[in-house]
Amino acid sequence: MPISRLITRIIGAIIDGPGDDSEFDQIINTSNSHETSTTQHGATGAVVGLTNSQTLTNKTLQSCTITSSPTAAGATWVNLGTVTTAIFTAFNYSQPQTRYLGVDASALRGSTSTHDTFISYNSVWLINSDGAFAAHTYLAPIFLPHGAVITQFRMYYRREDTASSIVATLYRQIMLGGTETLASVEGLNTFGNGTFADDDSIANATVDNTTYAYYIGITIDNNNSTTDTGLSAFRVTYTVLNPLS
Repeated sequence: MPISRLITRIIGAIIDGPGDDSEFDQIINTSNSHETSTTQHGATGAVVGLTNSQTLTNKTLQSCTITSSPTAAGATWVNLGTVTTAIFTAFNYSQPQTRYLGVDASALRGSTSTHDTFISYNSVWLINSDGAFAAHTYLAPIFLPHGAVITQFRMYYRREDTASSIVATLYRQIMLGGTETLASVEGLNTFGNGTFADDDSIANATVDNTTYAYYIGITIDNNNSTTDTGLSAFRVTYTVLNPLS
């Protein structure tokens, strides 16, 4: 057998080679087939397999599709180098999401502090301490995300008799001057420990912080009542279409 056709392998302590020319040619053809496929794929290293685990170096993925859901817990990050950050500028929910803004009574202030009295019935309550026939108004700013849609305005209050009155109003102030009413509720129930009143009919419900500023006003009239009429809190319900709101 010519030396050029001698291929040896060690099996245990036995030296073996191709049994004849046809076996040798089969080995050579297999090697040439691998070289041909490597050339066709433009690869200078190993050809990437479909199922075996391999480490890829200097590879660029273009228009690839990831068929599973990768997670940080299931991934190993090694030598990331320079990473390009993807910025999402227009992510929207598939449907409006409900959000809430609560405003405590302690945020309200009147035109004069003479009649601002905060008392506790297991929480903070603002009452009009002027027992005469005089109504006093208290105001507080609120801050809502631009583009939100207001769906409800709620007042939590106490009113122990029918002689007194309490009215809360949601406003937007035009930055160039002027005020518009968005919603208003009146406390009509007589309830000593606290109750609430809602207004679901909101005018100009979409928040526009480019032109308007928003605030709450409450007017309390004791009407010479000897009992406490006051406010505990407000709640503004609104919806948003994206998580940045």
